[in-house]
Amino acid sequence: MVDIVIVNYNTCKLLKPLIESIEENTQISYELYVVDNNSTDGSTFWLRQKSGVNLIVLPRNMGYAYACNRGIENGIGEYIVLMNSDLLATPGWLEGLLFPMEEDGKIAICSPLLVDEKGKIVGAGTDYNFKMRAWGQSAAEIEFSEPLDSLSVSGACFMLKRSLIPTIGYLDERYFFYFEDLDYCFRAQYLGYRVLFCPGSQVIHFFDPAQVHGGSSGNRETKQLYYRESEKLFNQKWSYREGVIEKNEIVSDNSGSQ
Repeated sequence: MVDIVIVNYNTCKLLKPLIESIEENTQISYELYVVDNNSTDGSTFWLRQKSGVNLIVLPRNMGYAYACNRGIENGIGEYIVLMNSDLLATPGWLEGLLFPMEEDGKIAICSPLLVDEKGKIVGAGTDYNFKMRAWGQSAAEIEFSEPLDSLSVSGACFMLKRSLIPTIGYLDERYFFYFEDLDYCFRAQYLGYRVLFCPGSQVIHFFDPAQVHGGSSGNRETKQLYYRESEKLFNQKWSYREGVIEKNEIVSDNSGSQ
């Protein structure tokens, strides 16, 4: 079974179509958890009426990483998918993440091809030179035939292995929002595991560059503050070799655990 963990904060209008898309396009057995960061837009009222949802309501907005961890702790599935609320699942999305994970015990993280509502790529993993693959290009014009190892992948949607939580740990809760995904990718590779972009899975991400990214963290000014604070923490926590980083050349001042 797969545990799907969605974090919500005042995004009820986005949450409804996301859950419906999961229900319509997921053939694999899953358990759905929604962790709500104390929303005030009616999200929790709707979620309590919705069958098939395990609702976890936090006493206040505790941040994305904290909320993800509470969802992970409440599940028992062998695999875990963490999702933003501003997504739509497409047919075969979960199989495209699960099958590569099952084939290789060294894969710690799998992430889908993320496209916006216009079919432009907004997530295809990051090369080891820190460049984002095919950003903003038409998904119809870019053919990814095989999974690709990546320096990092977008935390808007990615799959983890529960069996590796004792080794890699949970998301670092010092990141209130942003960089928790990059940090987790670095930690996995630092410990010798693979981070994989899996184009066999496709998820629509309602990406708004004016809002930095994501739909569950507040207004633009607040998001920019979160971004700056998380970036500072990340830069303090990690250091890099000079020049282009090659695979398995990530250096950390610690293991990245909480």
